[in-house]
Amino acid sequence: MRIIIKYVEPCLLILVISSIVFQACNNDKTVPCLRGGYSFAVTSEWSPQKETYHIGDTIYFISNFPKTMTDQVNTSLSVDYSNSVGIQGDITIICLDSVAQRPVLARDSFDLFSVKGNFSELAGSQNGGIAFNYNETNLNYEFVGAFICQKKGIYGIGAGDLSSRGLRGDDCTNAGFTMTVTNSEQHLYLHYNALHVDTTDIDLRQRGYDFRVE
Repeated sequence: MRIIIKYVEPCLLILVISSIVFQACNNDKTVPCLRGGYSFAVTSEWSPQKETYHIGDTIYFISNFPKTMTDQVNTSLSVDYSNSVGIQGDITIICLDSVAQRPVLARDSFDLFSVKGNFSELAGSQNGGIAFNYNETNLNYEFVGAFICQKKGIYGIGAGDLSSRGLRGDDCTNAGFTMTVTNSEQHLYLHYNALHVDTTDIDLRQRGYDFRVE
């Protein structure tokens, strides 16, 4: 999975997950579409939706979606996306440095453990983020991850899009999943206060969650 770090304004850091470029059969025997595949829409939530946490507090990242979904390109197509070889996304963690007015990668400011699904280290992230993998149940895909606050600061967390190489035994079933964070309280003004960036940016509003740790 290739990761793009996007600066919408100077010093604004948002994680966007790009599509995997499929060129050959995968090791799991799935054969992906070279141009295409499915496109789905999914959601997630950060909980509790507080502006201020304290060291030792736990923030939960929660995401689940049904196995039967509508393709975003062909909206008349309902897809039973069961028996996936895996669905994965990435999360970027930054500290909003209001003194230097720049983002600082801050993966090490939190202890992480998974409740449903699992975390995996993100190659080359340089303290920026973590990968997470969904658990498949009879009815849906689910992930719950816990972020335990370890250092004081002002933070921004971005959940990127997801991807899957496909369904076991089925060719041309690779998929991308557009992620939207559903929090009613995202505290994005902290981005503006610290970095003086445009908080109406679509990517930031769709994926971001800001908070303080005291």
